[in-house]
Amino acid sequence: MLSIFTYTAKYLSRERSLLLWALLFPILLATLFSAMFSNLSKDYAFEPFKLGVVRDANYESAPDLDTVLSSVSAGGSDTQYLDLFDLLEHR
Repeated sequence: MLSIFTYTAKYLSRERSLLLWALLFPILLATLFSAMFSNLSKDYAFEPFKLGVVRDANYESAPDLDTVLSSVSAGGSDTQYLDLFDLLEHR
């Protein structure tokens, strides 16, 4: 393996035009990709969706709806999907 690396390094040092593509081009691409994708996780941070709930007769007729909504909007869970608020209180 070392002999192959040594042979390739000697060959690239003799051919100056290949030296650009073998060394400089990958370094340039790595720098560009690092600059483009370095803050990707910060820009796409998840924020809970604000959802207004009207607690009327239709809401009360769905027995498990309150359980489902409270489980996806629980603040103690790993990911809070919804931010619930009563729609009638905010008028």
